[in-house]
Amino acid sequence: RVVPSGRDLRKYARLFLRTDQDSDGYISAEEARDVFSKSYLPPDVLIHIFNQANASQSPHLSFPEFVAAMHLIREARHTQQPVSISAELMNFLSNFYESPWDLATQGSSKSAQAMKQSAHSTYQAQAAWQKQEI
Repeated sequence: RVVPSGRDLRKYARLFLRTDQDSDGYISAEEARDVFSKSYLPPDVLIHIFNQANASQSPHLSFPEFVAAMHLIREARHTQQPVSISAELMNFLSNFYESPWDLATQGSSKSAQAMKQSAHSTYQAQAAWQKQEI
């Protein structure tokens, strides 16, 4: 596939939210390394993918950059060839504005249901906390 499917995006969103340990909306290089290493691709390939996906050249990945990296990992595992971001993927990502939370709770999979429960619990905790502030 040239760009991630809707199913891929939902899967990447759930993984992004689980990986973002400090909930700052970014995946640190360390967090990325932990996830990427599960692909069993060589470290030099993973570093190349991180650098390709990291359009901002920052020490972390935004959600769209994480999507790009995961898509490149998927392609590298499938083709066993070096990968680069295609013009089609760049165009897709430049017009990609969905939040990981919105995507993660879509679908009918068990993980989507778990995310919906987690989102509901988080909302309830935030509402209770805000009542204490008032």
